[in-house]
Amino acid sequence: MTNSLRLTPAQSLTQTLLQKKTPEETALFLKPWLDSLGFETQILTFQNVTNVYATKNLSPSTQRPSQKVLGFLGHSDVVPAGEGWSADPFSGALQDGFLLGRGAVDMKGGLACFFAALAENKAVLDNFPLALFISGDEEGTAEGGIPAVLQELEKTSSRPTFDFILIGEPTSRLTLGDYVKMGCRGSLNIRFCLTGTSGHVAALGQKIENVATIMIHFLHELASFAWPPEDEIFGPTNLEITTLDADSHATNVIPAQARGGFNIRFGTKTSAEQILAKIESVAASYPHVSWFF
Repeated sequence: MTNSLRLTPAQSLTQTLLQKKTPEETALFLKPWLDSLGFETQILTFQNVTNVYATKNLSPSTQRPSQKVLGFLGHSDVVPAGEGWSADPFSGALQDGFLLGRGAVDMKGGLACFFAALAENKAVLDNFPLALFISGDEEGTAEGGIPAVLQELEKTSSRPTFDFILIGEPTSRLTLGDYVKMGCRGSLNIRFCLTGTSGHVAALGQKIENVATIMIHFLHELASFAWPPEDEIFGPTNLEITTLDADSHATNVIPAQARGGFNIRFGTKTSAEQILAKIESVAASYPHVSWFF
């Protein structure tokens, strides 16, 4: 496969989206594109986060029980590009039959596939109530993303009631389309800080508790906890450490602070309240711990 390969509409749209470096750029491209398909498209910004909300065939009359509303949920932001790319991560380059770019899988490719399918299916476009939500802040705290959009829609009583919601996140395991998740696990992001006393590592007899060492024990206890088993759809609850840091800035000094973060994904057998209660009970035996959020 060569770089001169003729791309399908979905592939071509993916390539274009990969070239957009920010949610703002993506939103400015998507609005006229969706408008051309007959959508009523809004660009909604909250906390410097740019989101897209688009509807078609949606009116108060479509909310009757006999009618169905299809929602699509996606995001246009990406994680940092990082190093080691064989091409510009925002070029959408075609190499050996693959489109390269940050967000190709998660999840600009998912956006492009859904939008291209809509463009090619006139029956759905003309007859089916649709509501599309494109967040500009899924990879971060999400506070200025979909929650803020839904709150804004509530103010105007225009928040739709959905019968189905399709989320375009990648779920395939070995081959494309081999696995579709019938739901989305809950997610909790926790940032914490341990505060202690700094000191020299060679000072004998000093009564200094190393908060970096305490942090390791704290995280080990949390990561070792056996959460209630989930069903086969959602899989087990899992805790993954995402960041660790200490502020000594020297190889021979005990830090005065240690900071970290972790993410917990959970299904329907466990609630966020139960998880937070467990975290707080563990943290209670570590008096150095305080919370960022």
